[in-house]
Amino acid sequence: MGKKILCVLLTVLMVMTFRTTINAGTLTKDGESVEVPVKYTVNNTEYIITIPAEIIVGNEETSFVISAEKMNLRPDEEVIVKIVEGCDANGDVTLVRQQANLDNAPVLITKFTQNSKNIAENDYIVGKFVDGADSKVNILGEVSMSPPVVDENTKAGDYIGTIQFELELRKA
Repeated sequence: MGKKILCVLLTVLMVMTFRTTINAGTLTKDGESVEVPVKYTVNNTEYIITIPAEIIVGNEETSFVISAEKMNLRPDEEVIVKIVEGCDANGDVTLVRQQANLDNAPVLITKFTQNSKNIAENDYIVGKFVDGADSKVNILGEVSMSPPVVDENTKAGDYIGTIQFELELRKA
């Protein structure tokens, strides 16, 4: 019995909703008119963001690029790429010497910047892609990395750090 009442109520609600959405206006006089929009929504947002599999810090300032392909965004959407782990508030990424005693392993530091600004100043956002002719281009540009400070006292070996990227599709 309860299911039947619920079905009847839902049907009435749907009919009332449908009826109110199709009425654009009430025409009561000869010659009156009303404009009605015709709308169709295409829901096929698609994108592929490419982040380098390995980022190599050099002896001089180097950079890496975050790129995109197959971009099909709505005009009110944007894809944001953000570093969520591995970079501190100074834009520093710590590289730890591998196969060393973890308690006192030597470290090197590289600083990440974008357009000569610490990436933390831009809330760690390092990629932004929007709808348009150049939608495959990161409008924020390349991410630059400073060379680590290495001298004759620096221990030889591989120094490795990890950063984690996150994507977000959001309203522009």
